[in-house]
Amino acid sequence: MKIVIASDSFKGSASSLEVAEFLAAGMKSLKPDLNVLKVPVADGGEGTSEALRDTLGAGRVSLEVQDPLGQTIVAEYALADGLAVIDMAAASGLSLLRTEDLDPYTASSYGTGEMILDAVKKGAKEIYLGLGGSATNDGGIGMAQALGVKALTATGENIGPGAAGLANLHTLDLSALDARLAGVQFYAICDVTNPLSGDNGASYIYGPQKGARAEDLKDLDRILHRYGEMLEQVAGRKVNDRPGAGAAGGMGAALVGILNAELKPGIDTVLDLLNFEEQIRGSDLLITGEGKMDESSLSGKAAVGIARCAKKLALPVFAVVGSSELNSASVRDKGIDLLLPLMDGSMSLETAMAQVGVLLFEAGKKIIRIFESGDY
Repeated sequence: MKIVIASDSFKGSASSLEVAEFLAAGMKSLKPDLNVLKVPVADGGEGTSEALRDTLGAGRVSLEVQDPLGQTIVAEYALADGLAVIDMAAASGLSLLRTEDLDPYTASSYGTGEMILDAVKKGAKEIYLGLGGSATNDGGIGMAQALGVKALTATGENIGPGAAGLANLHTLDLSALDARLAGVQFYAICDVTNPLSGDNGASYIYGPQKGARAEDLKDLDRILHRYGEMLEQVAGRKVNDRPGAGAAGGMGAALVGILNAELKPGIDTVLDLLNFEEQIRGSDLLITGEGKMDESSLSGKAAVGIARCAKKLALPVFAVVGSSELNSASVRDKGIDLLLPLMDGSMSLETAMAQVGVLLFEAGKKIIRIFESGDY
């Protein structure tokens, strides 16, 4: 019997690979000779490069970059045979800052640009950028500056970081963009369809989670809208109203406008990179999962995207989740035959996170019993 485990990470408690290892250990405690294939996955958010690295046979590249507030940190990305996978969150992410330090007016995406440039210097010809978990609302201008773009004030000085600097943008000059970028194909991995500006734009929808106050949102939106108009004028590409341009605080707009990137859906893109359908062909069961399953999961996040792929091959699918606001009946038409939450009604989130290894081990044992009974 061959079982494939392809789960997203349980954020804050277990990586994608750790989830698979805990589940596999539980299953093998009952069936030691079980053939288990562990395929780490992610949907384009934080941890995507880590999840893909081993499966792609990629190397781990470490370098010093600027975090969102300009402090020097070490970030990592994956590189294999001219293909790089970079998480924006590794250099410009929410998780790098304390809650009290979040501020879209000062947070910059410059470090993400440093990672891109490093990958290009090392020979990358295809770069996949996971846009989840960013702390920035600077329209990707910091990233652009790291790549050579001149963003100047009315007096000809470089603008400062973040949305505050973007507010002072007077001249946007793409002529000094690093010439090596012309030979690189960029893919922005995201499921966000928000435009750059407007009521459904980057600032109004995602600004609050990056530290924006309610009274800041109109100003932040105005700054991005004005920047979008300037970018359209100098790049010759529409970005302000383009679906996905608002991803990662407007990083989508910069990637499309300046680097001619293609915006691609998260989990489907990752599965294509992994040649996932071929990997799972001939299996008896696929196990997927994510930290929390709710209504947003049904729109195509990791677990549902994986289940959709498995159903092409008529494989039964079990989903192990930390917690769920749904039940098995509500996800069955999405390809998930059985939903197994780790938390019961009496367990706190803190307890579940602290005991995630034990809970996943026991879930692995339960999966074997249920699958062999056929009662699912």
